[in-house]
Amino acid sequence: MTVALVVDASCDLPRSVIDEHDITVLPVSIYTNGEELLDWRTPDTTLAYYREHLVDKDKTVTTQPVTVQEAIRLLTEGPLQSADYVVVQTTSRTRSETYDRLTEAAYDLNVRLKRETPGRIIRVMDTQALFAGQGLIAAHTQALINKGLDGSQLRRRAARVAAATHTLVIPPDLYYIRARARQRGETSITLARALLGRTLGIVPVVCGYREQHFPAARFKGFDTAVEGAAAHILQQVDKGRLQSPYISLSHAGDLKDLNRYAGVEALRARHKAGDIRLVLSTMGLAGATYLGPGAISMGVACDENEWSRPD
Repeated sequence: MTVALVVDASCDLPRSVIDEHDITVLPVSIYTNGEELLDWRTPDTTLAYYREHLVDKDKTVTTQPVTVQEAIRLLTEGPLQSADYVVVQTTSRTRSETYDRLTEAAYDLNVRLKRETPGRIIRVMDTQALFAGQGLIAAHTQALINKGLDGSQLRRRAARVAAATHTLVIPPDLYYIRARARQRGETSITLARALLGRTLGIVPVVCGYREQHFPAARFKGFDTAVEGAAAHILQQVDKGRLQSPYISLSHAGDLKDLNRYAGVEALRARHKAGDIRLVLSTMGLAGATYLGPGAISMGVACDENEWSRPD
């Protein structure tokens, strides 16, 4: 059985991995002051978007997932040309309409496949994760495919990792997130809280775990927060708590900028030692418009720990 993996562009996965394993990317539409840009996870396009300051909070930015009809076309012209079993992984359904749209597209396609080519099928999986967390799940799933897993066994193993995935997000500026949230009609971050964080230099590490999102820890300064998040991940490694060897990290900016962070260097050292498999990628534009320029996201699949619930 030939198996193919499909992800949406919100999945923080390096272009090199996407190309090497022929992973299909379904685009996300980014509207900046009304002008549309399709995010296909093309690094040059993403970096140009950052450099032109189109992600800045004074711009009105909205996002839309791929339409049902466009998804049907892309899946038909892409993985269904050669694969018998197609796994479509989406960003958390609580944060996007992507899962619902792709489930509808898969239903229509499966009806046709059952009639025309019995034995071929598409399955849609809600990863319950965002940003680097979704990227970790995709990297692990592709590794399982490379080992020859398919069908229900593949789904169970991927779901097990998804259930253990913790996405850690370090936002540079709560004021930015508040401005973006207000554009969407959300009021989760108050002005007082955003200004207090900016004034005191307090940076939270926000954890996403099983559809819940909450501050897991707070640090004085962004660099210290990055180091603290990396140290927490390596603590899970040392305690034997990992459910996947992959650690993913994405950055809303040029990856060369990561060289300044001691926490990132610590992760790289453990990757070089063979303790983990570190996957670095540029953050997708949907994530960057939500978190702001310079934001960092990390993904780790591990047992429950002190960061698995609000601090």
